[in-house]
Amino acid sequence: MGGFRQDPDYVTVLALENYDDETGHAAKAPIFSRRVNQPAQRQTYAESPAEAIRICLDTRGRLDLPVMAGLLGVPVEQVPAEIDGLACLDPASGDWVTAEEYLSGNVRDKLAAARACAWLAWSRFRVVIPVWDRTLPTLIACLDATLRRIGGVQAYALTDNEKTVTVEHVAGVPVRHPEIVIAPTRGRNPP
Repeated sequence: MGGFRQDPDYVTVLALENYDDETGHAAKAPIFSRRVNQPAQRQTYAESPAEAIRICLDTRGRLDLPVMAGLLGVPVEQVPAEIDGLACLDPASGDWVTAEEYLSGNVRDKLAAARACAWLAWSRFRVVIPVWDRTLPTLIACLDATLRRIGGVQAYALTDNEKTVTVEHVAGVPVRHPEIVIAPTRGRNPP
């Protein structure tokens, strides 16, 4: 091979053949006759919540609670408690993100959003009205029914991403006064 041994790509060329220095015989490498690499083996079990987050980010590119529940072998409802401190629910997008991602960027705006969601979840004078669509007649009917039910007292109308607002939680924070939450049923007008 002479001076070619000094070339930085020398090892790449050597990978194409099996060369025996003693006999001086060269044979084609197995890459020419059979498959030498294997398909990636995806993990189906995680030993820790941190490992489940890494696997989920690798396979999905985002945090997916059902996938992490399957990796950890726990119900989906238990995953937020398992990943507490490692990931959090972003109130702005309604998606779960890693703690590192959430705590980077404009943290002042993120803190203000988190405080607003926490205040809304603990407020005594707030009503969450889940609606089956966002058309004006439906919204007016739901607001009318809500104001009739609570006697016209001061209430805050909240429109938000369906991922972050439910009857039980606002951005993952439990509702403190569930008796004032009104949830109309799909297919019929609210009372």
